[in-house]
Amino acid sequence: MAETRRTVEFSLPNVGPGPDPLSLSDLAADHEFVVVYLQRDHLCTNCRKQVQRVADRYDEFADRGAEAVSVVPEPRAKVQSWQDSYDLPYPLLADPDVAAGEAFDQPVRFGFLVRPSLGRGRARGA
Repeated sequence: MAETRRTVEFSLPNVGPGPDPLSLSDLAADHEFVVVYLQRDHLCTNCRKQVQRVADRYDEFADRGAEAVSVVPEPRAKVQSWQDSYDLPYPLLADPDVAAGEAFDQPVRFGFLVRPSLGRGRARGA
């Protein structure tokens, strides 16, 4: 089976360390691997925890020749609040037009995802 590779490129405002704006091709030229984290939005609690966990282990990425980058589908000012709060040691990109998500064919889901209930709330004996 032949291997298929797709080239993804974007350039976005960077509120973290590194050049501003920052392009994926620039990161790829300087690192053996680039790990892109596509966050849901700036209010996402799990996303906030994830960027902090990546920051805590950032040296492990660097030791392997990898660069981590988080992309938040929000305007620069909202993304800047994450950098101000967490002082991330890696690039943090603002993507209000969702260019990165579209490039990776990853839609942004706003709101909550709910699993349908199987029980429908029936009371016993009713």
